[in-house]
Amino acid sequence: MFSKRVTSLATLKEKVIIAFIFAAAMTGTALQARAAAPIRLQWGAIDTSSRAAQDESEALKANVAKKAAARARKSASTEERAAYIVQFPAPVTEEWREWLESSTQVRSYLPEFAYLVWATPAEMEVIAANPDVFWTGEWKKDYKTVR
Repeated sequence: MFSKRVTSLATLKEKVIIAFIFAAAMTGTALQARAAAPIRLQWGAIDTSSRAAQDESEALKANVAKKAAARARKSASTEERAAYIVQFPAPVTEEWREWLESSTQVRSYLPEFAYLVWATPAEMEVIAANPDVFWTGEWKKDYKTVR
């Protein structure tokens, strides 16, 4: 009887470990799938997982860094703000949202997992460098959000 109980506990322990490994693997897969979610706008969608979109985001990071360095010589009060999109890789956690709100002016949520922000180049440099941020892009005048 004692050996049966030990065997069943070992089996239960193995099942829990296997379930944990499976859940961890599925979570990684789910995050990858979510990271590919487009930002839906009235005119269509922005596919942030495409190579072109990733290149645009990297170019924006470089451009923002250059603008921030150039504007560092000016006073912070004269630094110009512009509209940008910030996308996270999964449903936005309260921690991510609070961090973004403390980093810049958040205007509105954009489906999927993104926000329209009003930021300075220096703020965007910090935002784009955050490893929790999946994609950043400039807000283009021809974008119209879903209502």
